Amino acid sequence: MLFRSYEINKILKEKNILVKWTILGKGPETNAVVKQWQGERNVDFYCPSSQKEVMEIISNNDILVFPTKFEGFPVAVLESMSLGCVPIATDLLGGTQEVVKDGLTGYRCKMDDHIAFASKIEKLFFDRKLMQTMKVECIKMVSEQFNVLNQAKLYQDYFKEVALEDSVPRHHLINEKIGSRLDQKYLPNRGGLDLTGRQLPVIVRVPCAEGYRCLTTNR
Repeated sequence: MLFRSYEINKILKEKNILVKWTILGKGPETNAVVKQWQGERNVDFYCPSSQKEVMEIISNNDILVFPTKFEGFPVAVLESMSLGCVPIATDLLGGTQEVVKDGLTGYRCKMDDHIAFASKIEKLFFDRKLMQTMKVECIKMVSEQFNVLNQAKLYQDYFKEVALEDSVPRHHLINEKIGSRLDQKYLPNRGGLDLTGRQLPVIVRVPCAEGYRCLTTNR
C-alpha cells in the first residue's frame, strides 16, 4: 500500500500539486519505503508509541489515502474519519463500501488506479469548502453509526439471535471430524471440504518459546 502512495505522489508532483504526506507505523517494508521516498521533502515518517499519539497525528491531516488491495472492516478508516480525515480508499467489497460513501464521506477508487487516487486528492486540494463539508460528514457518520453504545447493542442483539436460532451448528456441517486438542501435528490431518465444497484450512501446531501457537495453511 505504501509503495502505491509514492506513485500517487509522483502524479501530483507532475501537476505541481504539492501535498504533505504522513506515513505512520513500522513493518517489514519500512526500510524499503523510506528508501523509495529518499530525497522527497514532502513526507514525514512516524512510529507512534501509543494510540493517543496516533490519533493526535491523524487529527493534523486532512485526507487518508488508503490504496490497499485487501481489507475486511477498515478500523483505520473509521478512526481517521472520527477525526475529520477524509478517506480516499480502494473500492473493495465489504466494510469499505459501508463506511466510505462515495462523494459524501470520502471517495472510492478502483484498485491500482493511481490516476484516480491523485484526481480525488486534487479535487479536495482545490475545493477546500467541499473538503470541509466531507470532514463534517465523516465525523457525523462515525459518531452516529459506529459509537460504542450503538455497536454494543447490535452485537448483543446478534448474539441473542444466534443463541435462539433453531438450526444445526455450523461445525456439525463439516464432512470431516475436527479435533479439539493440540496433541496432533495437524487438526484435522487433511484439510477436508465443507458441504459447499470449499477447502478447509489445516491447523498446524508450531513449537515456540511460549509453548505452542497455531497457524493456518491451505497445504
